[in-house]
Amino acid sequence: MTSPSHERHPGPRAFPAPLDYPKVIQGTLPTADREEIEGRLEARIRRQALLAKADPPHLWAIMNEGALRRGVGGRKVMHAQLQALLDATESPNISPQVVPFQGGAHPGMHDSFIVMQFDQGNADAIYLESMTNDLFLESETDIERHNQVFEHLRAISSSPVATRKLIAAALSEEMN
Repeated sequence: MTSPSHERHPGPRAFPAPLDYPKVIQGTLPTADREEIEGRLEARIRRQALLAKADPPHLWAIMNEGALRRGVGGRKVMHAQLQALLDATESPNISPQVVPFQGGAHPGMHDSFIVMQFDQGNADAIYLESMTNDLFLESETDIERHNQVFEHLRAISSSPVATRKLIAAALSEEMN
């Protein structure tokens, strides 16, 4: 599959996959066998490498505020995750946002999905990742519905500048 030019990640419960710190990934798969964990780690590392290439895709990453404060993997791991996330906010091809706690219930709470947009004549697609399998959706109806959810999340989320401040505050709290 061709690499997308844009990825839109609304992460309802965790960090968007391309911004996951490896130890956090391991901590979220406690029932997976070693082969599955290694496979998912390799896939995420490949996706992260795309963000560092010469012409990287644009990543719009929306995460729930709870992800910033949920101590996955212990203090050292969470500190590294938050620092990596804070560093990522400096990248011109990454637009982070946080759905604050006061945002209440929202349509992105149910499913983790990625809207993949392609510039090279390929149709857009939705990628769904679950604990047991992955699925690609390509119907216009599915794409439109997921884009609407994403746009709703963007509207209720903190701005990228405010998000950087939220991440920095969570990192400061984690250090204390």
